[in-house]
Amino acid sequence: MKSLLAGLLLALAWIGRPQPPSAVQAAAETGDPATLLDEASSVYRQASNLQLKGTKVHEQHDDFVDEVRRTPFVLFLTPDNRFQQRSMSESGDFVQICDGEKHWTYTPQTNRYSSAPGTPSPTSLFTTSIDLRYMTTGLLSAKLLRQETLDAGGAQRFCDVIEAHYERPHQPAAAEFGDVVFWIDNQSHLVWKTRMPVTLQVGAAGAHMAYTESTLYTDIRLNEDLPADAFTFTPPAGATEQSSNASDPRTTFVGHPAPDFKLRGLDGAQTQLSALKGQVVLLDFWATWCGPCRSTMPKLNSLSRKFKKQDVVIMGIDDNEDEQTVRDFIRTNHYEYPILLSTRRADAVIESYSVHALPTLVLIDRNGTVADYKIGYGHETEEDLRTDLERVSGADYVAPKPAAATAPAAQAQAGTSLDNWPQPRTAEDFLRRGNEHARLHNYAKAIADASSALELKPNWVPALRLRSHAEYESKDYAPAIQDCSAVLQQHPDWAQVYDARGLAYSYSGHHDLAIPDYTQAIKLDPYLSEPYNNRGWAYLETGDLALAIQDLNRALELAPEYVKAHENRAKAFDKQNDLRSELADLEDLMRLAPANQWAKEQHADVLRRMDANGSSQ
Repeated sequence: MKSLLAGLLLALAWIGRPQPPSAVQAAAETGDPATLLDEASSVYRQASNLQLKGTKVHEQHDDFVDEVRRTPFVLFLTPDNRFQQRSMSESGDFVQICDGEKHWTYTPQTNRYSSAPGTPSPTSLFTTSIDLRYMTTGLLSAKLLRQETLDAGGAQRFCDVIEAHYERPHQPAAAEFGDVVFWIDNQSHLVWKTRMPVTLQVGAAGAHMAYTESTLYTDIRLNEDLPADAFTFTPPAGATEQSSNASDPRTTFVGHPAPDFKLRGLDGAQTQLSALKGQVVLLDFWATWCGPCRSTMPKLNSLSRKFKKQDVVIMGIDDNEDEQTVRDFIRTNHYEYPILLSTRRADAVIESYSVHALPTLVLIDRNGTVADYKIGYGHETEEDLRTDLERVSGADYVAPKPAAATAPAAQAQAGTSLDNWPQPRTAEDFLRRGNEHARLHNYAKAIADASSALELKPNWVPALRLRSHAEYESKDYAPAIQDCSAVLQQHPDWAQVYDARGLAYSYSGHHDLAIPDYTQAIKLDPYLSEPYNNRGWAYLETGDLALAIQDLNRALELAPEYVKAHENRAKAFDKQNDLRSELADLEDLMRLAPANQWAKEQHADVLRRMDANGSSQ
């Protein structure tokens, strides 16, 4: 488990709302899964707040990587997108807080935090990048796969399992998000599980890596009292603020030509940015739910009147809201400046301007060059905004120069060598360097750094996890088992650590001790494929073929492209002399892992044996 920056969203308990028990069943019987998604979304939209606990799971199984990373999290969320999310990973905790006007990230292990104005898009809290409150937005098609019982939140949940296919115009260029599968409680309409495959382009053209992102919810509540300081961040004693300038979009946009676009306004007319050259343009990316946006808009309306005859154009660009919602908001507040609509499904303007928080204001000079880029306006006075407009429209204005680009060679070299790493002083320093050593497969140095961290901070779980991982990779299984046991004393519900200790037992020749650990991992998290594969391998080695195949079947049901599970099941079928079933697994292996020499040789051998038997097996 490693920390995820970003992070994911939610589900909640539906209490006190009357509902006909046949509603979901009727939708399922009529084959209308989109109705099921919309009904579930309405539960989330109507909640005054959400409190969620669960685990985010990153699962990858291929020729090069065979791992499952789990990140338990707690999330509070309100309809105006104030939120607090705390995540626990191998390297420690990670905190994100947003009060509606500003958001912070904080890492307790380093006691450092960063802040930025604005409100991040709520989809950043979802693994699937689909807001559970709007599961039909961008929906192209949906189908009901099945109905099944899911063990979630300490109870058996009878769920409609729905696969949803979305238009994803704003997904990262190197990533491809697959169809999302939702497990939706048939009675409460709560989403207890989501699963989505992701494919990333890496390296040379055509090269890629594939993994699966899932969220498993264990506690879902809504409309309950939140802590008074739920959305307030006060830096802890001794905490230091780190600059976030490296990701500042100003360096990308200021001094460069403004990306062109063509959008429809509330008046029905099309507006193209390039047609406004010769005028100063102020773009306000906003939404009706955004508090700082609502604070800024009266100032923009007043300035629009003042600059109307001075070749200054102020335009609002709504971020992906229903047109009637926007129209009603503008009419109620009597705003007069033009409002354009961006649907995200058809327009790339949000992505082209890297709008990840609202409001975002982009000031463009008469030549079409970005003169300024601001995130999180709201408390500034009308005079501050007027000064910006007068500066860029004035006769003495000089366009800014683009920020110097970072040399690709320097970027390529960053993080590949530890020669210039500063001498660690704290446990956190040793942990950071140790993790980097482990990433570079310098396991002896990783063990030394983890041990140094533990001298300064005894029984510190992140350091124990790092050391146990490095010991395991070094094939030093006895201390790896000892360190895993120390972690489990503090976190007895950590399924992946049971699985890791089981592997150390197995590779040290003690499958009999490993099987109970795999079993406990499965009990704690029955939707991880890795412990099923590992227990299947242990049963295979101890000669219990029926149980081995049963576990390996389950591993492949959860992760159909799990290379090692195909290999283990092929070996089990071989011991049973079930050559046809073995052949099918070997062919899957050759498709998934073309470089697997054992699969090629075994495939040829099975064909020879089948031919010798007259293909009767």
